[in-house]
Amino acid sequence: MNTISVSVIIASFNSEMYLEECINSINQSKKIPEQIIIVDDSSTDNSLELGKKLRNNNKNISLLEMKKNSGAAEARKY
Repeated sequence: MNTISVSVIIASFNSEMYLEECINSINQSKKIPEQIIIVDDSSTDNSLELGKKLRNNNKNISLLEMKKNSGAAEARKY
């Protein structure tokens, strides 16, 4: 039986209202990813702080912080 490793990338910009719900939804899926990468695209709300909290409470979450807002595509590439 082949095992498939899954990673999820979340490009986040001012998504404080939805970030925790997004993580909860991912973690309730049939195949829980080995890695969830949140890329904060220089948010001006509390998304980055929430991302840090979520990272501290979930061992499968990594958090990357972009210093300049560059858009979702660049955040995914980052």
